[in-house]
Amino acid sequence: MNAFARTVVAWALVLPLLGGCLAVTGLNKFPSTPDDRGPQYDGVLRVPDGPGPFPAVVLLHTCGGYAAHISEWGFRFLRAGYVVLMVDSFTNRGTKSVCGNWQVGVDEVAADAVNAALHLKRLPFVAADRIGVAGFSYGAMAGLRLASEGYAKRFASGSPFRAVAAFYPQCLATHMNSPHQNNFYRDIVTPVYFFLGSLDTEAPPNLCTGPAD
Repeated sequence: MNAFARTVVAWALVLPLLGGCLAVTGLNKFPSTPDDRGPQYDGVLRVPDGPGPFPAVVLLHTCGGYAAHISEWGFRFLRAGYVVLMVDSFTNRGTKSVCGNWQVGVDEVAADAVNAALHLKRLPFVAADRIGVAGFSYGAMAGLRLASEGYAKRFASGSPFRAVAAFYPQCLATHMNSPHQNNFYRDIVTPVYFFLGSLDTEAPPNLCTGPAD
């Protein structure tokens, strides 16, 4: 079984937790704060054809910013019957990439994910109790943090997510100056599905074999 097939099978396990023709929308502005008073951030919203309500997923990009593979994954989820909101955490903050400079922190990406989910909850075609988050690398670190009960308490809403898919996150810091520390906590309460490469040296899978505060 190849990597893509394994991913499809794994997400088939997530569907029970969350829940033809495809309708696609363009850029969708969503608020950066729950009270709608913060700046508006960009996301791409895709909606299945039909009345819904549909399960939904928030997609979070890598440290390299919004790229083609995020759009490709958006269509995969769309075909599976999800509303998809692909978040761009960097453009409105004046950067396209934070790889090596970390100008936008993992906590900020996590906050974007929560606010994107709160935005989805207000849409009539979204099943508000069936929203998941899928993150890639940097975005996966944010998603992993949001699976922690203690971490989620920093948000007034708590975590709005029923499941987290973490694609090649760095679970633990590999050196003292890493900005990626404390991504994998002991109080994980939201189901997390890891997608890791056995030969990955940047995000070694052995760092995700057990939680550490």
